[in-house]
Amino acid sequence: MAKQTKTVRKGPQRAQPARTTLALGDLVSEAFEQAFEITHDSRQAAALASLVVQRLLCREGQGRYIDELASLEAA
Repeated sequence: MAKQTKTVRKGPQRAQPARTTLALGDLVSEAFEQAFEITHDSRQAAALASLVVQRLLCREGQGRYIDELASLEAA
């Protein structure tokens, strides 16, 4: 008789900081590229991409990155 194993569900995996940063950078880059295709103006594209990324991060519960992005915008 085959041994039965119990399936254990793990909670969401926390990404390592380097991988998360890379994913955040990819998200910002993709958002900017798509916004630039729409607006054809780099300043408007940056503003639009910023709003999109902030809303996505809010929806995903990643508030700590929103503060980081806001500090970069102010610079």
